[in-house]
Amino acid sequence: MRHLIGTIGSCVAVLCVIAGCSKPPAFSGGELFAANCASCHGRYGEGDGPAAADTSGSIPDLRYLAARNSGAFPRDRVADLIDGREIVKAHGDRQMPVWGDAFGALDEANGSDEARSAAKIQALVDFLVGIQQNK
Repeated sequence: MRHLIGTIGSCVAVLCVIAGCSKPPAFSGGELFAANCASCHGRYGEGDGPAAADTSGSIPDLRYLAARNSGAFPRDRVADLIDGREIVKAHGDRQMPVWGDAFGALDEANGSDEARSAAKIQALVDFLVGIQQNK
């Protein structure tokens, strides 16, 4: 009986580890935005952060991304812009950090995989969806 309980306990422990590894952790998009984006984009995404004055171009008001896209929030395009690793350099200078690389470097240093970086980017996209305004 003791052997059976030990075997069941081991199986449950293995399943818990497998289940935990299959899903990336949840991140707060608001906290990520405040820590990484608000210095340029402003606390509320208006493009008026304290570092905005130090950039050579204007910082977009992120509250109207859906309005500028016929009312539909461009989730994939925004995720690609935040990630930044696939943006073609011929489309102009990129003043925004390449967050895919930045998050990846942080996560790799912590022993995490690409899924963690992708989860952070999706949390930021979800946050931006939540601050959309109508014009």
